[in-house]
Amino acid sequence: MRKITFVVCMTIVYLQLFSQNAVDNGFIHPGILHSAGDLDRIRKNVADNNEPWASAWTDFQKSKWLAESYEARPLEIVGRGVGSVGQDNIQNDCAAAYYNSIAWYVSGDEKFAQKAVDIINAWSYKVKVINGKDAVLCAGIYGYKFANAAEILRYSYKKWTEKDIAQCKKMLVDVFFPVIKDFAPFANGNWDVACVTTLMSIGVFCDNREMFDRAVKYYYSGSGNGSVLNYIVNESGQGQESGRDQPHAHLGISFLALAAEIGYQQGLNMYGVYDNRLLKAFEYTSKYNLGFDDVPFEPTFDRTGKYNHTIISTKDRRKILTGSEMVFNHFKNRMGIEAPFTEKTANNARPETMSYDMPGAGTLMFALPENSVSAKNEIKVPSMIGGLDAKYRAGAINLSWISALNANSYSISRTNLKSGEEVIVARDLKIASYVDKNIRPGVVYSYKIKALNDKGESSVSLPSTICTGLPKSWESADIGNVEKAGFANFNGNTYTIVGAGTDIGGVNDQFQYAYIPLNGNGTVTARFVPQVASQFVKMGLMIRESLAENAKHTSLLIMAIAGKDVEVPTWHTNLLVRKLTADSTLLAVQSPALTPPHVTWGRFIEPYWLRLSRNGKLITAHVSKDGVSWEKTGQVNVSLKKNILIGLAVCSRLTNITCAVQFDNVSIKVGK
Repeated sequence: MRKITFVVCMTIVYLQLFSQNAVDNGFIHPGILHSAGDLDRIRKNVADNNEPWASAWTDFQKSKWLAESYEARPLEIVGRGVGSVGQDNIQNDCAAAYYNSIAWYVSGDEKFAQKAVDIINAWSYKVKVINGKDAVLCAGIYGYKFANAAEILRYSYKKWTEKDIAQCKKMLVDVFFPVIKDFAPFANGNWDVACVTTLMSIGVFCDNREMFDRAVKYYYSGSGNGSVLNYIVNESGQGQESGRDQPHAHLGISFLALAAEIGYQQGLNMYGVYDNRLLKAFEYTSKYNLGFDDVPFEPTFDRTGKYNHTIISTKDRRKILTGSEMVFNHFKNRMGIEAPFTEKTANNARPETMSYDMPGAGTLMFALPENSVSAKNEIKVPSMIGGLDAKYRAGAINLSWISALNANSYSISRTNLKSGEEVIVARDLKIASYVDKNIRPGVVYSYKIKALNDKGESSVSLPSTICTGLPKSWESADIGNVEKAGFANFNGNTYTIVGAGTDIGGVNDQFQYAYIPLNGNGTVTARFVPQVASQFVKMGLMIRESLAENAKHTSLLIMAIAGKDVEVPTWHTNLLVRKLTADSTLLAVQSPALTPPHVTWGRFIEPYWLRLSRNGKLITAHVSKDGVSWEKTGQVNVSLKKNILIGLAVCSRLTNITCAVQFDNVSIKVGK
């Protein structure tokens, strides 16, 4: 068979350039969606005219994004959705940068490398703002392609200067990161997990382990629709958007797969979490879109309260969508796990087309020979584990994490942050979870983990801190007959209150309450830390006479009010009061709608301070945008017992769904 003639002799070039295939800050480079080995495999298969890569390469070269006449169209302000311009510019240019970087590596033709560099440089030196109603989606969907192109070029094309590389990092960190740093818990899950994918990509390219691990943790245990358990809603593989339409259902799980692939390149088994739940989602979605009608469907209540579905959607069913090739090849050819419906979908799409949202071109970039080398043989020493999650429950600290691909065991260290004492609490642990019961109440501990095998041990993980219970004098309880139990945790800095319940209002309340007893006068201050998933949540400060569901109370709560557009509620602070036991709760004062930068397009995206004070019968509410300048919002006169409960209240106002709310800078001062 005739082999493709390369423009330059690539063997010496690649040996020189990928001597940089090293670990920086625990990262493997290149290592976002493609390792050096992956790229070499693609190049060799094309050069040897092997199928299906040769045919896929032929199709790939026909793309408009590889045309010599293609020119970047950068903008200073770009966005997506209402209130923005330039979506066409950025979605085409990020795709062109990515595909040209791949074409450079496969062909060795420098014109592709230079084209990709020109596009990235054009945007890096120009773009300042990503805006519009769908700004988060814009940054999430397009940012990872810029980062992937940059990662490939940085480690293969010496003519891309250090100055330009630094400018690319600046663009990703200063322009893309602020838009997606808190994910998108207010939206359908594909938004959320698009943020995860791009944050992981930026983390790798910029050698930022904290950014990378925060995104990995959200994938594993985040509170929004985009984490694995919240997007793949049950063991059958049903997706949060399966009742919306089939393209979005496939898009959401495909973004989860992209995050998992990035994790794989960094030695993490993100594909396999929760008993290969991601594979179940691909099999479920593929089976339905192949025409089978026997997939189960359960009515779903999503984390926002806005997107509830009672039947599976037939909209755009049986469309061939990109993304299955990568997942099929991972499970079947890397791991030896059958994926029959995903395999059929991938085969039907060959050669997989290029895409605006997904990487596309999966046949060229992700197809693997049958019976490929297993994951355990690809990485010698275990990588640093990711997503370490610590929660306090019923007298114990529960740890879980995403395992390193070829770890045989784990060791866990625990540090008492007050005393500084560090001890090893577990050795030779065979599973990626641990319950620590040998703890003292009210102590903040920091946990770190190492992965080990017979080749060596990983770098130590980033720490996860948690208090055994709440700080001294604090307690928590569900008030009223909540459908799902809530809880409260503290990590030494931030209180996380997880609450369900139908309402704080009327005659009887249902919510989660973290509080301390207070004798006499006092003031509670806290800063709300965005963002929250429930768009119906009530959250904030409370002074309450007892834990009875109908107790007298005064509360300063943040809440949203739905408008004509369900996506754009208005947010307010409400001063509520129940003056008599078992009486109705009254709205004393409602603030005007909160404005940018705190609330933009109906999303509460910046921290906000609340303060509630008791002085005899007088209870006064204040708010602040910065914790320095305070504004009095209201005052009520209510007769409460001398001994009261004062603290933090969260109510999701959703059926059988909790909402996680974070507060920091919490203080309670006792008055005279």
